[in-house]
Amino acid sequence: MTLLRGIERNNNQQAVVNGTLVMSDRPGCRVIAEGVKTMEEYRWLRQRGISLFQGYLFARPGFEELPESFFSRRLIWSNPYFFISPL
Repeated sequence: MTLLRGIERNNNQQAVVNGTLVMSDRPGCRVIAEGVKTMEEYRWLRQRGISLFQGYLFARPGFEELPESFFSRRLIWSNPYFFISPL
């Protein structure tokens, strides 16, 4: 998960992710960004066309219960960068 940490300001990490996106650009292949912690990471990845995300930004892990969802915090609804991709 360190690949995404601070990706918005690290050219080497960006090159790896951009290369992965090029390799996965074919019908039936979708990229999931796992481990997204900050809005900056989310924005950078979303601008590259990624629409599936997982990480602390959206929900923290919970034990024996569903974690509080990012959607329930209302911040998400006022953010123009957020997009829910249909499955």
